[in-house]
Amino acid sequence: MKTDNTLSLLNKILTCGNGVIIEKLSALGHCGISPSHGDILMSLYCHGGMSMQDIAVKIHKTASTVTTLVNKLSLMGYVESHKNEKDSRSIIISLTEHGRELYPTFMDISGELFQKLYAGFSPEEYQIFRVLLIKMYNQLQVK
Repeated sequence: MKTDNTLSLLNKILTCGNGVIIEKLSALGHCGISPSHGDILMSLYCHGGMSMQDIAVKIHKTASTVTTLVNKLSLMGYVESHKNEKDSRSIIISLTEHGRELYPTFMDISGELFQKLYAGFSPEEYQIFRVLLIKMYNQLQVK
């Protein structure tokens, strides 16, 4: 059976990318925000207020992990929670003004990271790379 270090390389890329994100956020005074927090914030930027369960599904994390991450974001003043008017059993998480103010910073960092990741790629190479990554991901999702 043939093997290689593809997963190791992907993990190294993820680790380096996350390091860049954390470093840039910290340099701008946003200490304590991890890429997992960023996943939640980006979901809220794109979808508005969301239930904890919807966030968990969207970012592929357990409900307990999302609760921990949201609690930290709340303590830092980026999100707030309120009862769901449609279902009193659930809580809606939404961005605070402080959280909304972070959006341009997120987009700038994302753009810089994109440029760094794909520097030297032709448009065709970029497309092929994305298709192959998605194919690999989908193959691992089959149970």
